[in-house]
Amino acid sequence: MYITWADDRNGAYDASGSSTKTNGDVFVVSSRNGISRTPAHKIGTAADEVFPAIAAYNAHVVVTFYTRAYDWNGINLDYAYSNASGIGEFEHENITRITTQSENPQRQFVGVGAISGQVLQGLFIGDYTAVAMGSDQKFHPSWTDFRSRPGVTRPNQDAYTQSISMR
Repeated sequence: MYITWADDRNGAYDASGSSTKTNGDVFVVSSRNGISRTPAHKIGTAADEVFPAIAAYNAHVVVTFYTRAYDWNGINLDYAYSNASGIGEFEHENITRITTQSENPQRQFVGVGAISGQVLQGLFIGDYTAVAMGSDQKFHPSWTDFRSRPGVTRPNQDAYTQSISMR
């Protein structure tokens, strides 16, 4: 059994407890018997990593997540993964980029309110991430792509998936 989550325990906070800088980290724990577990193991980089998903099959494990590791300014996000064989054998900074272009999470998307019928704008990128692994040792991440094309298309969010062979 594998469990993953992201938290901001290493973020920066002011005296009132308000966040001044996020530092999302992805953690994984595993258990061979469902009773005892490995210590929480941080994976990813020193950059923000959020919204993880995990899949396992036949002692191969993959965790997918958004990361700011590919943007020197620490704003844009990419979708990436880290993988391992066996329980708890993730390499700390061993991540591979899935997306082909970094995306600005501050870009607004446009929608129409179901009740009001008014045009609404938002900034939430959506925590719609998942990953599945097949017996063929290919994994299938899904994520929200929010890059749009300013001036060409309206800001939007689209669901993406890809089939990737374990390396």
